[in-house]
Amino acid sequence: MDESVEIRRGNSRILLVAPHGGRRAPVDALNPPPNLRVNDVFTPDLTRLLAERLDATAIINETIDRNDIDLNRISQVTKRAAWFLDVLHVEIERLRQRHGVVVALFVHGWNTGQPICDLGIGGSLIDEALVVPEGAGLTVSESFRVNALQQLREECAVRRIATAVGERYAASHRNNLLQLFALERHHHVEAVQLELAIPLRMPGEWRDRFLDACVATFTVPQRVRSPFEIPSRRDESAPLSLQFYDPRAAVGLFTGTGRLGAMLGGRLLLFLGEKRIALFTGEAAVRGGRSLLPLRLTGQGSEVDLSFDGPMLFLEDGADYLDLEAAFGRSRLIHAEVEIHFTASVGEAAQLGHCVGRLRADGNEHIIEANGFANAGAWRGSGAHEQTMLSAAFANGAGELVRYDHSRDEFLEMRFSPAGVTTGTNGRVEITPEEDPYVPQSLALHADDAAPMRVVPLSRMSILRTAGGGAARVTFGVARFEAERGDGFGVFEYTRPIGAPSGQRKAP
Repeated sequence: MDESVEIRRGNSRILLVAPHGGRRAPVDALNPPPNLRVNDVFTPDLTRLLAERLDATAIINETIDRNDIDLNRISQVTKRAAWFLDVLHVEIERLRQRHGVVVALFVHGWNTGQPICDLGIGGSLIDEALVVPEGAGLTVSESFRVNALQQLREECAVRRIATAVGERYAASHRNNLLQLFALERHHHVEAVQLELAIPLRMPGEWRDRFLDACVATFTVPQRVRSPFEIPSRRDESAPLSLQFYDPRAAVGLFTGTGRLGAMLGGRLLLFLGEKRIALFTGEAAVRGGRSLLPLRLTGQGSEVDLSFDGPMLFLEDGADYLDLEAAFGRSRLIHAEVEIHFTASVGEAAQLGHCVGRLRADGNEHIIEANGFANAGAWRGSGAHEQTMLSAAFANGAGELVRYDHSRDEFLEMRFSPAGVTTGTNGRVEITPEEDPYVPQSLALHADDAAPMRVVPLSRMSILRTAGGGAARVTFGVARFEAERGDGFGVFEYTRPIGAPSGQRKAP
């Protein structure tokens, strides 16, 4: 037996496997390795808790980084970790001889903020029909799927946990370890890949709910008479966004939803003063009926409504997101409730207007009344070249959206006023960096027909972005905009390629 994995033996027919529980070395933000994958943080502890409550056998990897050896890929396991197959075989055979049929649950992580579990069984449930890709095989019997798995879905539903079957991770790829258990080859193993969202893995209420659902399913099967119905999705495929900063509450908010290929994506980001942030991300298949709950963002005409009631990842320092895996490990779950109504005063595609509502996060409640923007998400940066985005709303009903490409010296500005919207293309943005050259200490906006405007960041978050074979640091957050007409507040975003000199141009 290899000492790289932990084995705990139980008496039930259930085998738990956590193949991606290792941790990688800290990421060098100035020289990030390509194609870096995130380990499934918190799966080892969750698997131990499940094993204890289900009296299950557990095989837990808490040592091996999936970037070195991926224990869920057949090609890597057979060539570099054949011992892992031996461990699986020994434990499955021991349980088979005792129980006849083994239930193997592979515990993985889905890095979405919704309380959801995606069940990977070799196929996807589309419009209530199970679709199995060519070359793949189902890893559970029909009887197990319509009984045990349906029972798990109902037990999750009454606890307000969504479930899907193969929506994001179907376990159907020929290199996925579960395909070794396709039923035409292993009739004595019911194998399921549990892709668990962040709230179901992190310590807290949602993990407890998921543990209870598993216990109710696999120890005392019992049909659920009144399952909680998760509302079907409204049409969320059109991009929609909202952003503002309320200086009295010292709270900034950015949220957006829209289509990302075959998935719908949603995000809610709260800036809670200095470096503290709270983050929610959600995903849902375009083809499915599942919503992006607990996030709901709807808009019609001049109005946008934001509603949120659910878990968020809270982090004391948003710069930790330069290393996503480390950020997950340092975060804690909080509960947030947000109700915001936006009414546009000017603009069509991008709109300037007024936000009112309330926000409660981690026990602190704020009344929100601030100017901000709807549908300005298209102004955000993309790619890995040096660029800046600014959005500012002022008390007198004016506002500005700016996008500047430093390397090409391309400038685009939209100015909002009660009289309407005008555009300009002559200007530039200067960056005065902190000691870290990728993080702005301040920014200066120079438009040829206006007095300079100073931009002072009040809160910030940093991430790595890879695009077109290059990598960049992206720093964004809320800021104060100091102008002749008075101060405004809004959002800044600065992207700078890693290792490249700044393309900023100095003021004459």
